[in-house]
Amino acid sequence: MGLLTGLLGVGGGFLMVPLLIALGISHFPTAVAHSLALIAVNAAASGITYLGTVPNDWRLLLTVGLLATAGSLAGSHLLLRLPRRPLQRGFSVILALLGTTMLMQLVR
Repeated sequence: MGLLTGLLGVGGGFLMVPLLIALGISHFPTAVAHSLALIAVNAAASGITYLGTVPNDWRLLLTVGLLATAGSLAGSHLLLRLPRRPLQRGFSVILALLGTTMLMQLVR
């Protein structure tokens, strides 16, 4: 998984949710929380690597960060109100398809 995340970038981290579930973390919110923590560490490491070597638009970064935070809070709110089993399966399938698509684009 680390190799795929390194090859695909931060987006590859989304493959962690289905992987964590397959490895036995069957509680969907726990798998999502672990995945988000790992993605945050990966993003921070990538950001530090490129800091000072490429120009940054700080307003864009702040806007995207705020929108991501708002989306995360909204998703957490919805997660408490939606049935977990279908949500877990659907999310896992979508993420697996997304990861497969990203990997196929990398291979081409």
